[in-house]
Amino acid sequence: MSARQRINAAVALLNWLAAHDLTLDTCQQADLDRWLTDDSATYRQTAGHFIRWACTNKLTTVHVPAVRRNGPTQPLDDEHRWKVARRLLHDDAVKPEVRLAGLLLLLYAQGPSDINRLTIEDVEVGAQEVRLHLGDAPVQLPEPVAALARAVAANRKGQATIGALAPSP
Repeated sequence: MSARQRINAAVALLNWLAAHDLTLDTCQQADLDRWLTDDSATYRQTAGHFIRWACTNKLTTVHVPAVRRNGPTQPLDDEHRWKVARRLLHDDAVKPEVRLAGLLLLLYAQGPSDINRLTIEDVEVGAQEVRLHLGDAPVQLPEPVAALARAVAANRKGQATIGALAPSP
């Protein structure tokens, strides 16, 4: 879930509260329940993050239970997994960093949070090989995964580098 979705959810709830002459402080559980069951309400599940944050920071007393996501209902079958991997290997319409992340997930069982924590220090680009530190020992990446890793390392950028003169690690 993106930050944009969470912000839109908070705005949707705050707009609804304002339209009903309420604030976070004056909102009662019955008001929140009315919004959660309103057919016109948007971002209901996503707004839960904002409501729990507001409650934790003592901005409101209302609460909404967390929704547990259990992930996919069934694992990908091998043929589908390889079809997606082939697309990620060869589809230049997909950004290289997205392709590499998808391949690390599919082929190396790296979760999104593990992939997100990778830095340039985890990538060893040599003349003949590319090694990636995914655990205790580096893994040598085969071509064309290695080519993708080289491209991402050479052209890296990060969202946290707005206004920075150097690329993100």
